Amino acid sequence: MAALNPFTPGSSFSLFVSSTSARVALPTLGGDTLRTINVGTAEAFINFGNGNVTATGGINMSMPGSRVDVFTIPGSATNVAAVSTTGTTTTLRFTKGWGA
Repeated sequence: MAALNPFTPGSSFSLFVSSTSARVALPTLGGDTLRTINVGTAEAFINFGNGNVTATGGINMSMPGSRVDVFTIPGSATNVAAVSTTGTTTTLRFTKGWGA
């Protein structure tokens, strides 16, 4: 049986998502895991990268509305970007931390 590795929260932040790609810097403190909550009903597409990262609908990772997911942050990523393609805005809430 696999050992449980519960999520331990660190820094939290938000990103307002619209039809134009937006990005936010990842906090330097915290672990390599990002708990992500789409608090709205619009689907968002997210992408990790550097200070120039953008997100593209239909190409990057889908984050459906009213969903919670946990991602491992890629080693070189300093920012996370998101975009909505439905014409509806949403807000993503992130918590950087440790575990799953």
